[in-house]
Amino acid sequence: MLILRMKFVHKPDLKREDVEARVNDWLVRIGQLYELVKNNVPVDRATACRVKRHVLMHEEMMQKFDIPAVQVPVLDVLEKNSIVVTFKPKGLWVVGANGRIDVLTQRASYIIIDAAAVFRPAHWMIYGPRKKASGEEFNVNTLQWLMS
Repeated sequence: MLILRMKFVHKPDLKREDVEARVNDWLVRIGQLYELVKNNVPVDRATACRVKRHVLMHEEMMQKFDIPAVQVPVLDVLEKNSIVVTFKPKGLWVVGANGRIDVLTQRASYIIIDAAAVFRPAHWMIYGPRKKASGEEFNVNTLQWLMS
């Protein structure tokens, strides 16, 4: 078994305020995704959305620039008081994406990534058992499918 360890390499001109701006942008984009979910859960079911849990974000870039850890909200979508979908932020600095959120359902797990460039409007793509390689755009239709 081959195990690779990757060391994050950053641009020499990168400053603390650049990293802080990325973290703040990530929190805003997560909030926008959660609003999309909250505003579009199927209304024909007894559903609710709640944020009661958080994950701690203290990624390597934040540590390099002595930026304190932040609490990032986890969104649960409930049906009849049972969680049916959880959106759990995984990380901002990931290879090939501008952030990753894990999506957990009762039948499968998925990954949502932001395929947009840094500081551009989010372009959410979802990957999972249905579309492992190419993924598909995460939108209202995808959300409704996850809830079905």
